[in-house]
Amino acid sequence: MSRAHEPWAWVAVTASTAVSIALFVGYPFQPMQDLGHHMAIAAIVADYTHIDSLYPAIYEAMNPLQANSLLYSVASGFARFMTVTHAVLLSLALSFAALSLTTAFALRQSRLSIWGAVLTPALVHSLIFVAGFANLLFALPLMVLALPLHDALLRRPTLGRGAALSLTLVLLFLAHAHAFLWVGAVLAVLSLGAFTRAAWRFLRATQIPTTPGIFLQGSAALGAALPSLFLFASWYHRTFGAGRTEGGVLASTAGWSSGFGASFRTLSESVRDLPAFVFNTTQDDSDLNFVVAAAVVAGVSVVACPGRKRAPRFMQVAFALTFASYFFLPEGLQGHDIVASRQPALALLFLPALLSPPAFTRAPRRHICVVAMLLAAGVYHFATWQKLLHAFDLKEIAGLPEVLAAAPPRKRLHHVKLDPGSAFFGWRPMWHVEKFYMSSKLGQTA
Repeated sequence: MSRAHEPWAWVAVTASTAVSIALFVGYPFQPMQDLGHHMAIAAIVADYTHIDSLYPAIYEAMNPLQANSLLYSVASGFARFMTVTHAVLLSLALSFAALSLTTAFALRQSRLSIWGAVLTPALVHSLIFVAGFANLLFALPLMVLALPLHDALLRRPTLGRGAALSLTLVLLFLAHAHAFLWVGAVLAVLSLGAFTRAAWRFLRATQIPTTPGIFLQGSAALGAALPSLFLFASWYHRTFGAGRTEGGVLASTAGWSSGFGASFRTLSESVRDLPAFVFNTTQDDSDLNFVVAAAVVAGVSVVACPGRKRAPRFMQVAFALTFASYFFLPEGLQGHDIVASRQPALALLFLPALLSPPAFTRAPRRHICVVAMLLAAGVYHFATWQKLLHAFDLKEIAGLPEVLAAAPPRKRLHHVKLDPGSAFFGWRPMWHVEKFYMSSKLGQTA
């Protein structure tokens, strides 16, 4: 892949990321249903040791080695210098920037143009975003980063590469359990494919001197995963196992013998509901238009890019597996819901591998065509998203900043939800709006 025109791609990716972050921090009250809930937990963690804190009498202390804790740990660090609200927003903004960088890195490792990463900031605005799954959003760059690190380790196992993948998987577990388990499944499939190819080359007696042994590959992959697997097993036992002592003491969950209480959609129900989990972010058709545009760009790029047979395909495999998993994963487990329906949005993480244009030196006209389509789709999305954000802020958020500013700190507030929905965005952006009192004034809400 020629890098002659990649500097312009870096400019475009940087600009796209900057616009996305500006729209995120410029509107502190985002259309994210569960964001307020995560703000509240971050407030509890950040203020827990303060002498005037209300929280030790109400909540148990967070274990920093439990799943889904990384965002709160990072945000509580930033909260020493700013409000918890801004600390959480900053943490998520940094994760969005990291997602663009890790996607560009993964594309380069796949010998693809980083132009495909231009739409990464726009693809973040999916079900995961409007649902306000802040921990999962924070885990996204780690999900992407694990793929090229794993591929590099299998190709040439070294201690440094193993340590990098191991650290990434540990952080991914701490960021989000669902993301950790799914990436683990994808890496297992990719490892199995690598082992199969290595065994086939060994049997055919080809490339023996340059192909790592199957045992070395397997040991390196397993060794890199062991620390995170140990953390997962320890957390699961403490939280959901027999004699559990924290987190899920009152939660009801099911074990292996009962299939974890899994409930599944039928195939017809999955097909029927698929659009809602791919482009149900806005109340108008702009989300549908953007997804259709991205799909068209992907189709044109795939047709326009022959000659990639020897390039690593871990991004494409991850996209295919993640999207297909929507149809066979359970939608719910006992004590947990919204499992399979997260997968289409997660699949969009890996779509940039299908958006990458051919090298300019090989096919300049096709390169320019795909790049132009990428830029047009990105401009359309951010223009419509900004318009909707402005209307949301002006008509539905109006008055909230003044109420929070006037509210006394460290008090108990009772709030009644009247209309948590929105005329502009999907899901229910106001569902946890009262929790912003906790993140801004360190009080308690009921």
